[in-house]
Amino acid sequence: MLAGFENKREALIPCLNTAQRWQHCVSREAAAFLAKETNTSLAEVYGVATFYHMLSEKPLGRNVIRVCDCLTCHVKGGPAILDALKEELGIEVGGTTKDGKVSLLESPCMGLCDIAPAIMVNDQAFGDLTPRRVRDIARAVRIGFTRRPSGSKRPRKGGARSKVSA
Repeated sequence: MLAGFENKREALIPCLNTAQRWQHCVSREAAAFLAKETNTSLAEVYGVATFYHMLSEKPLGRNVIRVCDCLTCHVKGGPAILDALKEELGIEVGGTTKDGKVSLLESPCMGLCDIAPAIMVNDQAFGDLTPRRVRDIARAVRIGFTRRPSGSKRPRKGGARSKVSA
């Protein structure tokens, strides 16, 4: 993974992302390995890992639902979305379902204000949510449907996001 980087330290974030995907967290072992391989201190690796909200030292579920807690999402019904997810999943923010399938987290602004209130399931955005719709998404995630069905709307050209169906 470090091949192709002129400076090994440049590889730190991509490597941390890989560790997160494989282990569902940035483990102590992965952090120590990356510190050695990138010629940085363990403190610096942890500094980077704890700065980015998409990385976690705590093991997360196979699927992670992140609820945007920015002002726009809050004003457009974010608290009701969060409450519906907590009720449907039976966990609090920061928790993981007993079966290890889903973790629920709050995230700072995810840049989805145009489709607020919004969540991310793993790396997929869902917006213009209602409590009913978010419960359906949570159920789909629990049974293994974490990708957008074929034929559903995709983000428009130019980077703007469209509504995404569960």
